[in-house]
Amino acid sequence: MIQTRPTIGPGIPFVDDAPAPLVRALIAFDFERGGARAARNVLTLARAQDAISLWHLLQRVDVSLRGTVYDRLAALVRRHRASPAGRRSRSSRARWKAIGPRFSGFTSGGWCCVA
Repeated sequence: MIQTRPTIGPGIPFVDDAPAPLVRALIAFDFERGGARAARNVLTLARAQDAISLWHLLQRVDVSLRGTVYDRLAALVRRHRASPAGRRSRSSRARWKAIGPRFSGFTSGGWCCVA
């Protein structure tokens, strides 16, 4: 599911059974200038099933929070899937922190390196 606003556009997608507090936090981030506080609320409320929301948040959040979002996403995904440990995770995290605001798609080290 996704919320949209005529003058702003689409917000961050969420699963149909997302908890109401998570949806409210996403709306605050996307449409109410919730900023870092709303982003932190999203991170606190997210479940493994909400990984898609964190994936999109990762691309929209301020660079100062990007590493935190990446770490939370990786932790949620790891709980449900075996993941390789080691330098790939660290290097992927560094790449995500460096991504600028105009990220336009997957990179060669994208999602596969989170899980």
